[in-house]
Amino acid sequence: MRGRAAYELISAGLANNVEDVLTRAHLKQSTGYAILMDLIVSGLIQRDGTTLALGKRSLDDVAFAHGLVTVATDRVIRHRAERLLWQVWLDRRFGPPPPDIAPEREFPLQQHVGDFDSDLDRYLASVVAEGPRDRDPTAEALELLHDQLGAVIVGRDSP
Repeated sequence: MRGRAAYELISAGLANNVEDVLTRAHLKQSTGYAILMDLIVSGLIQRDGTTLALGKRSLDDVAFAHGLVTVATDRVIRHRAERLLWQVWLDRRFGPPPPDIAPEREFPLQQHVGDFDSDLDRYLASVVAEGPRDRDPTAEALELLHDQLGAVIVGRDSP
């Protein structure tokens, strides 16, 4: 990574001597010479006097020599497995519920629970017949203050 800019300049033909590489890659002289030496030692570039050119080794050769193909393959396999697990989790979390496999009941539930609909109808009829409760704006305001702000009424002591 450290020599990437220098290598790319040389491989693109934008720099063919040390001064061009240092200038175009914005490198200090000591850092630039160290980077160029690393690239020369690794065989990625070669120096012939003052001229720099691509070496006999490619980036693929270096990657293969360091086992990066295996690392990349392992990473791809791991990411695919993680994606599979993630998809399973999403399907379980947000997918349709599993089908109901409970056996059918042999007795009608209505007999044991009662007539829910008629009870609800009687309750609603009584609420409608009673009508809305009387509004007290002061009590509603105090209740709102208590709910939203936690306000309480503080009484004054009588003398």
